[in-house]
Amino acid sequence: MTNSAAKFIAASLALSFSGGAACLAAEWTAPQRAFLGNYCLECHDAETKKGGLDLGSLGGDLSDAEALRRWVRVFDRVEAAEMPPRKKARPEADAMKAFLSSLGGTLAAADRAQREVVHRRLNRTEYENTVRDLFRVRAEVAAMLPEDSKAHGFDNIGEALAASTELVEAYLRAADVVVDMMLKPPQEPACEKKYLTFTDGFRTRANANLVFQFLDEGVVHYLSDLKSTNVRNFTAPAAGRYRIRFRARAHHSDQPIKVEVGAGDVHKGNRGRHPVGYFDAMPELTEMVFEDWFREGDGFSVRPFGIGNVRIGQNRKYAGPGLLLTDYEVEGPLDSDLLAGRRELLGGVDLQKGTLTDARDIMARLLPSAFRRPVTEEEVSRFSGMMKRVLDEGQSFDAALRVGLRAVLCAPDFLFLSEPQQNGNEKISDLALASRLSYFLWSSTPDGELLALAGGGELSRPATLRAQVERMLSSPKAAAFTKNFTGQWLKLREIPLNEPDAVLYPEFDGLLEYSMVEETTRFFDEVLRRDLSVMEFVDSDWSILNDRLAAHYGVPGITGVGFRRVTLPKDSVRGGVMTQASVLKVTANGTTTSPVLRGIWVIENLLGIHVPPPPPVPAVEPDLTGATTLRQQLDKHRNDASCASCHSKIDPPGFALENFDPIGGWREWYRIPGAIEKVAEDKPRKEVAGPTYKKGLPVDATGKLLTGEPFNDIREFKALVKRDPERVARCVAEKLLTYGLGRGMGFSDRATVQSIVEQTRPKNYGFRSLVQEVVASEAFRRQ
Repeated sequence: MTNSAAKFIAASLALSFSGGAACLAAEWTAPQRAFLGNYCLECHDAETKKGGLDLGSLGGDLSDAEALRRWVRVFDRVEAAEMPPRKKARPEADAMKAFLSSLGGTLAAADRAQREVVHRRLNRTEYENTVRDLFRVRAEVAAMLPEDSKAHGFDNIGEALAASTELVEAYLRAADVVVDMMLKPPQEPACEKKYLTFTDGFRTRANANLVFQFLDEGVVHYLSDLKSTNVRNFTAPAAGRYRIRFRARAHHSDQPIKVEVGAGDVHKGNRGRHPVGYFDAMPELTEMVFEDWFREGDGFSVRPFGIGNVRIGQNRKYAGPGLLLTDYEVEGPLDSDLLAGRRELLGGVDLQKGTLTDARDIMARLLPSAFRRPVTEEEVSRFSGMMKRVLDEGQSFDAALRVGLRAVLCAPDFLFLSEPQQNGNEKISDLALASRLSYFLWSSTPDGELLALAGGGELSRPATLRAQVERMLSSPKAAAFTKNFTGQWLKLREIPLNEPDAVLYPEFDGLLEYSMVEETTRFFDEVLRRDLSVMEFVDSDWSILNDRLAAHYGVPGITGVGFRRVTLPKDSVRGGVMTQASVLKVTANGTTTSPVLRGIWVIENLLGIHVPPPPPVPAVEPDLTGATTLRQQLDKHRNDASCASCHSKIDPPGFALENFDPIGGWREWYRIPGAIEKVAEDKPRKEVAGPTYKKGLPVDATGKLLTGEPFNDIREFKALVKRDPERVARCVAEKLLTYGLGRGMGFSDRATVQSIVEQTRPKNYGFRSLVQEVVASEAFRRQ
């Protein structure tokens, strides 16, 4: 202990029994009470209560969750040097360190005492994935289950995944679908190749001659709308993965024409359609290939994209661009996983002749995989006993097996992750570790290799665990980590939720939205694959672009709809996820942008600053007339003392992003509704007939951090953030731990997070290294 710290503690003991500190709770130590009395009570006593905080009435009973939360807030503001305010007397560095160390230990102990062990159930995505990997059956049952509640930003948090009668009934319905698929007659669909023409695919329409132009070479499609796109002469005869090769070329065009391919229930439209991807049809005949999963009865659609909508029957002399489609080849179904899974389940048992012994054998094979652990003879007997009762009633073996399988799929041991302690300490068993790891990186059940290592007690060995993380991240199943983690951390799931105003943003289209999501997910994969620094999420000199997104960003020299890694122009405003169109879109409402929403996104998802709920004051609404900007309104809002403390953190990053419109385009001024007008230095991004938008007030993207550093635009703001890479690494590590453990982080987890960050410092906070250290941490091994 330094001399100044010792003097501080001695002085504290003398002061703690006189003056303002006497009003503090007796639970605090004398040095803690003295520090609070000297530097905090002047503004936060019962009489002043600045910011609504009275430290005396707050008390020291940290078994109360709200009291603990508020004392953690006090700790954070003191640690960040926000309190005491700069204009007030401030403690010496050693005194501050001594107080924080003492208070931090108290808060960590209280947090550990409050933590409850919650047995986490599978969310609906994990349930569907688990069924897929357990039975090799692609049963689309997630949509049959209630939407999962979120906590701490994720939908796999144990405390939010409650059970209910409604949920149990949904599980029973979902189980019936899975069992029906598993036990239907074993008709293995032959993988066939069929050669078909688009002329036959489109000619059957009643208005075909009005919509299409039929030539000897094929059929020309001029419509970019969705109504005339489904290819009618193909319907999937059985569920499975199909490969489709088709040929097309640009017609009446010396430039490529973009082609959008969709799949799903394109014929009846009852079960949904999804985009498969986009291609470039060149002026010469071009072959394009895609693979996708088709349900029985599904089909696909093809349309030219972005050429307008012309009904050729009404203009036979039309010489504009079109998409000429010739022929296509369908191959599939390519796999027979369902039948392989059925054989593994039944082990050769004939459903017409099965016996009770067969029933017991089936349960003995299934239960260890379904429950993700070895099972006892008693458990096997319990489930086979259910089947025995059905057989004793004279029902068929098929009926009995259905009852048994349904019971397994609704059993708590299947629906919940069991995490028993190992050897009486807080560490979970290797088998529980296998499940935790698998649901972290695959959102699904552990495979045979993981279970075998766990069963032999080998998985928890550091070298083995590290090797398994590498294997799992290199597996195609790791796509679930990218999809589910980024979908919630970066909020990509919310991309479809706000449709941009077509008047203000006429350039927005389906290809741009598709490209937004692809850029961010591919960017995330690249950072993960190459173990790049987490600071790449803040700023980078590269991104993953195609020509549509490059044009949107003003990046020259990119042609073609395919994605590739692109070095950004020097001094580009892009780079990192903050300035990717996907993030900019989900932090806007389709019409306007809010520095508050974007600021909260930045500080919570990149800087690790939690924003408490706002006080009960009127919200700031955008002025849709364009007479005032939201920034101007926020200037008045911040005059309220109860708002200023949070807005001083929230608003600066939001202001830095104001040069980006609701679809992520760069702007110098705001668009407001009105007749189209030319402006001196700008032209509207897309010439459209009729009224669209006009020039509003100029954008002001300047700001000042809470610490006083000013910035003029997003480039300067990112440069300020990059000065503290450890803060960003801590934030990302905390997000990974929250997602991986299925619980929120408390004050006592801060030491774990800091240790993870320190372990990755020599690797420049590499993201893959961060994932490895999360799995290697003590927290990942404990309940």
